[in-house]
Amino acid sequence: MGEAVRTDTATALRRAGLRDQIHPLDAVAFIYPNRKYFEVSAKRDREEHGNEVTGPIETEDGLLGIVDIRPQFREMGIMITPPSLPDDYAPAKAHRRT
Repeated sequence: MGEAVRTDTATALRRAGLRDQIHPLDAVAFIYPNRKYFEVSAKRDREEHGNEVTGPIETEDGLLGIVDIRPQFREMGIMITPPSLPDDYAPAKAHRRT
């Protein structure tokens, strides 16, 4: 069946028109081997973690899917990265709400 392969999240967010709404630290993007794999994976992310999934988007590399992990982060008390920060922003330490 193949496996999903991680791809550049910032580029994927731009391709989907979501970069102004989500910082790349708060999402993860994959190229999926087929639609069935995407559907199973997206369902699991939604049901188990409460994450939103965008896709699949057909690209020259295959089927692109983007997992918005902000709901999971909020549940865990991890602060969300402001989308206005640059792609290469990297906090020195994980931020947690107190």
